[in-house]
Amino acid sequence: MRVQQRRSGFSLLEMLVVVALMTLLLGISTAVLSGMKEKARAAVSRDTAKQFAEAWTRYLQTYGEWPETIESGSDGTKVEATASHLKLLNKKQTFFDTKERERSSGAKGGLRDSWGNMFAIWFDTDYDGQLENPFDSEVIVKAAVVVASPGKDGKYGTKDDIVVY
Repeated sequence: MRVQQRRSGFSLLEMLVVVALMTLLLGISTAVLSGMKEKARAAVSRDTAKQFAEAWTRYLQTYGEWPETIESGSDGTKVEATASHLKLLNKKQTFFDTKERERSSGAKGGLRDSWGNMFAIWFDTDYDGQLENPFDSEVIVKAAVVVASPGKDGKYGTKDDIVVY
């Protein structure tokens, strides 16, 4: 009578099951992490826009008017957050830390969001303390300045826009 010895190790089927489970877990974690990355980008862009809007509001409170060289029409039309805007905010006082923002957002020639899009600004050029919401004309915003990012898709008027005032 021969006694059959059992070998230790994994069968091919067991190895395939383990590889399939690892692939499934990797796919799920990648999807979760990419969603978290986009949320983080949106949070950074929203924070930058908020700081920029607050800096312009402090500028208006300090000097009582917008700089003469501001590139906004009398109807509060949109302008991009160019390098000249950053310089204006820091000409006499530091309202906005442009060096830190340039390092963190890659702002060459202007202030950019996390996706590389230029922020847009709307100024209350008639000084009545309110602006029309740029994306909903029926809503009046009680603010001196509105700062917006087009979000991940780079287009204004879509649901991923970031609007701060």
